[in-house]
Amino acid sequence: MVVTQADLQGASLEEFGARLGDAWGLGLHGEDDSVLLMIDRDKRKVFMEVGAALQDRLSDAQSSLIIDMLMTPEFDDGRFAVGIERGARAVIAALGGQIPD
Repeated sequence: MVVTQADLQGASLEEFGARLGDAWGLGLHGEDDSVLLMIDRDKRKVFMEVGAALQDRLSDAQSSLIIDMLMTPEFDDGRFAVGIERGARAVIAALGGQIPD
């Protein structure tokens, strides 16, 4: 799931994303098997919350690479839609085992 948010209600992007994921109960059938991309467009920051059930297929290192190499450069150039699409495609590829550590 991708969420863009302008007002984080005083929270950090990470805190807001974690609260949102908990409140929405992301994942299928109570499993913690979702990925939440939180985007603060104004600050051009991204946070990726990976559910525990997926962490063996999408590591923190892979998440950081996706954000740093694929998303942030597009955001810095004002191409938010492109950055989101590139990030989402990379997450899907990683979950399918197509991105090495």
